[in-house]
Amino acid sequence: MQLAMLEPSYINLQPTEIGVLDSASAIFAAKVASGKVDAENEAQVIEESVAQAIKLAKLVEDAVKTKGEIRGGF
Repeated sequence: MQLAMLEPSYINLQPTEIGVLDSASAIFAAKVASGKVDAENEAQVIEESVAQAIKLAKLVEDAVKTKGEIRGGF
């Protein structure tokens, strides 16, 4: 079997975007491992995984801000 060569893509992600990508990848991988992903729903599950990673990131950001404000910073 010969794999088709993909055109190179260049992406410049910021550190926070890399963190969200890592989280979304872990969420997506868990869904694949649990058998919840097939060819028909792959795109939808990827979008859901990204949305969940963003939601987690915002929750963490809010929690850190709140603690920093209460204690007067670090």
